[in-house]
Amino acid sequence: MPEYRVTAPDGQQYNLSVPDGTTEEQIQSYLRQQIPPTQAAPQEEEEEYSWAYKTIGAPVQRGWNQLQITEAIMGNMLGWRSKEEMAESIAQQRRDIAEIPMSDIAQQGLQEIQEAETWAEAAKEIITNPAAVWDITVSSLVSSIPGLVGFVAGLAGGTLIGGPVGGALGAATGAGTGSLSVEYSLSIVDAMNEAGTDTQSEEQVLEFLNNPQKMEVAKKFAINRGVPIALFDALTAGVAGR
Repeated sequence: MPEYRVTAPDGQQYNLSVPDGTTEEQIQSYLRQQIPPTQAAPQEEEEEYSWAYKTIGAPVQRGWNQLQITEAIMGNMLGWRSKEEMAESIAQQRRDIAEIPMSDIAQQGLQEIQEAETWAEAAKEIITNPAAVWDITVSSLVSSIPGLVGFVAGLAGGTLIGGPVGGALGAATGAGTGSLSVEYSLSIVDAMNEAGTDTQSEEQVLEFLNNPQKMEVAKKFAINRGVPIALFDALTAGVAGR
């Protein structure tokens, strides 16, 4: 009786004596009957995020990542970050943001708001999608910390120097400056996206930053969008500081 060395379905090899004319299929069938199949290793369950994390933790984390982008861009403007460090930080924060989960209802609501074609449609979608509004509001509050800090510092410093009037002026200046830094920085990243730059790629971000023509367009866009928002924040902060 000839002897064969065969591999069983479980991956183990065996020496097996079989009658002449036995086919490979018959051998495998015999092995399946004699050797119980191995238990497959349980797959790791897909990581699930709690409702609390998706509702509170995730938007807070997104806002924090956006705040780090602001720090990187402002840091470069003020001289304590190189372009390479700025590009590295922007790409890393954008990768982190991409991995942060968002609830299905918030994602759907955000898409509906973004796809609205008129102000009336946008207002309707905002009213009917509170989950998306909540997510955006929470992340915006975190990313707007510079404006809040500027408001408090300006109010305190201005009040000490010039009384109520100085406090109002200080609050307006601080809030407006902080708000401008945030809007300007995030608008620079938006301009990169509009230009087709992969903002999760450090190399592509650095290439954009080193392109004078692209940066000129991005800066103009950032100023045009950031200044009106900063002026509005300064005005409301000045009134609140009185």
